[in-house]
Amino acid sequence: MQSTNRTRKKWNDGWRFLRGDATNAGSAAYDDSAWDAVCLPHTPKIETVDVVSHFQGICWYRKRFDAPPSAEKVYIEFEAAMQVAEVWVNGVKKFTHLGGYLPFALDVTDDLSQSGNVIALRLDNRDNPNVPPGKPLGELDFSYFGGLYRNAWIATCGRVHITDPVYANVQAGGGVFVTYENLSRQSAEVCVKTHVLNERNAPAEVRVITVIEDSDGVEVARHVCGAIRIASGEAHTFEERLTV
Repeated sequence: MQSTNRTRKKWNDGWRFLRGDATNAGSAAYDDSAWDAVCLPHTPKIETVDVVSHFQGICWYRKRFDAPPSAEKVYIEFEAAMQVAEVWVNGVKKFTHLGGYLPFALDVTDDLSQSGNVIALRLDNRDNPNVPPGKPLGELDFSYFGGLYRNAWIATCGRVHITDPVYANVQAGGGVFVTYENLSRQSAEVCVKTHVLNERNAPAEVRVITVIEDSDGVEVARHVCGAIRIASGEAHTFEERLTV
């Protein structure tokens, strides 16, 4: 057995931005050198305080990057994109995400070259009855703006790894899912579900070690699960209970 060696880094620098639409901007060969250089979080237009109606329309974001060295798995995560987001990686459309308030993640492991990669996003924040909140902006008592207005991240891990909770899409699970039971002034029972996926071409023996630390970094509880054999392409949820 070995560590999954997970890393997760902010990915906010080095973006190019265009307010408006552009033909073939999802192509890896597209020339975006004339676009604005921006960092995330970002909104398509700086609005005045007393704005009556703000920008609604299409905008594009593009980023060039090299693959993380020696990474077995690579994910790109967006905390939010307002509000219909179409995503391309190296000219191939990956998917469309609906909704401007929820995060989404992409597994780009098999899409990347060692260098010269391009990710492109076309965002549309116009009124859309099929996307929450659904009502036209003029009928709402709040504003939703546009763009990649939260952080982006790039994450790496081994082919045997704890899943990303959003990408895994497991009800009441995925990633590390924590709940609490039997609470009192003296103690609490911490219930931890850890979802592990084996993407190797062979079975893997997996053991999960869960450690809880206090605000000073002092260990207050630890649990070691017995080793579980996970078949290739399969996942297992480890369930632990720790008393603090």
